[in-house]
Amino acid sequence: MRPTDLGTTTHVAHRFGRWRVQCVALAALVLCNVSAVAIAQAADTGDGSLGEAVTFGQVVELAATSSAVRAAEAQVELTRRALAAAEYPVAASASGEARSRTGFGGQGTDLELDLAVNAGFRTGWGAAAEATAAAERSLEAAIDALDAARAGAVTQAVRLFAGARSAAMARGSAEIAWQIASLQAEAARSRYAAGAALEADVTEAELNERAAELDLRAAEATYAAALTELSLLIGTDVSEAVGDMPGSLGAGVVRREVALAARGDVRAAKRDLEAAADALAQATRATGVTFSANASLAGTLGSTSLNAGASIDTRDLTPSVSGRLSTTTAAPRPGGGPGLSAVVGVGASVPLGPPDTRVAAAELAHAQAEARLADLTARAELEVAALSERVELSAARLELAESRAALARAAHEAERERFDLGTVGVLEVLRAEAATVTATGAVVSARASYLLDVMALAIASGRSVTEVLK
Repeated sequence: MRPTDLGTTTHVAHRFGRWRVQCVALAALVLCNVSAVAIAQAADTGDGSLGEAVTFGQVVELAATSSAVRAAEAQVELTRRALAAAEYPVAASASGEARSRTGFGGQGTDLELDLAVNAGFRTGWGAAAEATAAAERSLEAAIDALDAARAGAVTQAVRLFAGARSAAMARGSAEIAWQIASLQAEAARSRYAAGAALEADVTEAELNERAAELDLRAAEATYAAALTELSLLIGTDVSEAVGDMPGSLGAGVVRREVALAARGDVRAAKRDLEAAADALAQATRATGVTFSANASLAGTLGSTSLNAGASIDTRDLTPSVSGRLSTTTAAPRPGGGPGLSAVVGVGASVPLGPPDTRVAAAELAHAQAEARLADLTARAELEVAALSERVELSAARLELAESRAALARAAHEAERERFDLGTVGVLEVLRAEAATVTATGAVVSARASYLLDVMALAIASGRSVTEVLK
């Protein structure tokens, strides 16, 4: 017994009934194709009120300029300005004061003026060099944070794009399942009208149709939620995720020390080690004997005096100069002729009291920072090796999924040809189409897993995610 056009093994008694069922099935198939074409054309119109269709490349580009990335860019600019301030060669301040002095004994009113200048020179050693190095480390940390924010946004965009594509495939499968259930319900009603089926058969078919319709509505809601999440991430109202994701990125990575040194966490560990070395140098200078040297020059001429001086000590090794000019309109004191004097001095400060533990604590912190860097580098080697194997496995799974999808498409085309020849019915064609959609969805999932693994490998090996996706 050969299956009828509806895929059943029950013959309808009257030819009129069989012809009626065939017409209904063909009409449903044509209506389905027309509706699909209409939906696709509506999506291609790009109606602003319904959002826009976005490709994988557009999603990656928009994610790379998301709000989180822009905030990280602003932080980088701020730290650049802080570094420029730290590298400025002179830190100076000036102050001035004008006063009036009135004597009530008939001396009248005199004006006084004081001007003072203090300046410190930022040199390439000591506290000034350490402050500049700290500012440089802050800038490097901000740049690493920017790279991490961009990588995180792009990775999330890939996940959400893949989720939207998978949701679209699931919606397509649910729609085909509903179509099949509708055709089976119509066939059951036709057989019941012809006396070839029971009322229970019709009830069961209609319940299956209702369940398939509910599944379709749930799939549509899931797809809408996926598009909403994608829209929130990239800041654009998305109506559809179109196009395929890259299938091959050439993710080979050479595991070298230079590559691992570009990792964000390794760079952070190196900055911690440098900061610990600076802290050790500061503790060493602070706990030892501090020597200082200073020189000053003072001169007076009438009611005007000028003082200038310079000093430096071994605690911060930052030379500084100061100057002060004072003048008044009052008459000079009797016997106060012009004068000039110079003072040169050296000093020493010796700490007394219990032993200072600052150097020992700084040495311990430095040793711990070295150990963390070595441990992190070793772990990075293992992580890159594991991710390299995972990428190879993901690539193999993607190739397998693509092969299965190709077989499903070929089977679908064969079923359509058999339908044209009249050897199979509409249900067989729809089932083959459902298998094709399922296989395509598996390809989307496998490709997303492959991309995410490649991106994780790029991050682990110190490479830029956006460069890998280009």
